[in-house]
Amino acid sequence: IVGVSDLPQYHEILEPNQTLKTRFETLFVKEGDEKQVLRILEEEILSLEYREGVFFTYPAILEAIHSARQYFAEESLFGASVDLLIDATAFVKEQGRTVLFAEDILSIVKTKTGIPTGTIDEIEKDKLQNLEKHLHERIVGQNEAIDSMSDALRRARSGITNPNRPIGSFLFLGPTGVGKTETTKALAEVFFGAEAHILRLDMSEYSSYDSVPKLIGSFEGKQSGVLSSMLREHSYGVLLLDEFEKTTKEVMNLFLQILDEGFFSDMSGKRVNARNLIIIATSNAGSDLIWDSVKSGGDLAGNKDKII
Repeated sequence: IVGVSDLPQYHEILEPNQTLKTRFETLFVKEGDEKQVLRILEEEILSLEYREGVFFTYPAILEAIHSARQYFAEESLFGASVDLLIDATAFVKEQGRTVLFAEDILSIVKTKTGIPTGTIDEIEKDKLQNLEKHLHERIVGQNEAIDSMSDALRRARSGITNPNRPIGSFLFLGPTGVGKTETTKALAEVFFGAEAHILRLDMSEYSSYDSVPKLIGSFEGKQSGVLSSMLREHSYGVLLLDEFEKTTKEVMNLFLQILDEGFFSDMSGKRVNARNLIIIATSNAGSDLIWDSVKSGGDLAGNKDKII
């Protein structure tokens, strides 16, 4: 007798049943890596090509695997890769073509997620080249912050960033009223199209012992987490962590993992993707040092390491 289950159902239903567990030996089957998935797909597409009458180029298969890993990290790598290839097949046939290219995979990703992929058109090119100019139409000064964010977005769109981390991560330090949150709003409007693309968390609300379960969910209480739900519904945009210094050490450690690996696991063990976000944390920490330096006419840039 062989029983098959996924991890969330196993933890919720089977694992608590000690009588059942004594009669079964539990084996955890790990997901294959990209090389193993590629070998399986090479066999899979033979029947798909025969059935659909569409020829898959090798770069298209590689792009399907890469895009599945980058944009659908919460799903199984093989399943997400196959879904992309099947959807791209229908897309190609609608256009009256019989050859599927890597660019067709990227078009499907863009349709599914809203994330700009593939060839950069003239409108987007102009936006990327003049990002600083557009941001300065709303923000006075703050050149270092605006230049850093603009460079991060251009690198991300060019595909030369670390694919296993968020698009960019920034800590905005300064007294109240200098434009930390306004800069974030301007970025969301200029690059992502609307301030509605800001996902905002007031970190002062996550300063108690149960803050991590609030964010990722509680297995015991069967409650989904605020952060988990937010990122599953909106996987592309700006995540604003307001007053970051007011949260707990455990929450900071959670975000250290997110910044380093680009994902986290929710209360049921399912991965939540954060690799297509710009993450901005704001804080008043060090405001007195910044204020004193400005008031005395000191070199603020020279005191940067001390303030941080």
